[in-house]
Amino acid sequence: MKARTLPAVRAVLIGGFDDNTKKLIEQSARRFGAKTVVAGNDDLDTKIKTLISGNTAKGGEVCSDRFMIMNPGDFASAFIDELKAKGVSVPLKAVVTLHSQEWTLKILLDELKQEHMTLTRGQDGK
Repeated sequence: MKARTLPAVRAVLIGGFDDNTKKLIEQSARRFGAKTVVAGNDDLDTKIKTLISGNTAKGGEVCSDRFMIMNPGDFASAFIDELKAKGVSVPLKAVVTLHSQEWTLKILLDELKQEHMTLTRGQDGK
């Protein structure tokens, strides 16, 4: 039986941020002992576990969606709180799971967009 484990790297996968915001995220990630991996549109068909490990297309067009995917999740809450204090807004965020690590970035972003839409619809009473 094949053991299922998450990639053993503490990382934050991001996309869609301007250079200044990327720097803020990278500074906070380093403080939490995590590396920052920047994904672009050329990475949409790549599995999350591959991207978290740092294997990206390196370049290409930047994703239009602002997102952050954290691995592992033990620092996620404090990390997000620190980013909020710096004024960084991250509409699409997730923690890598055994299940989601096998998804492509496109599939996970589609899930996060749907979830975000559902949650924000509930907040404005529509």
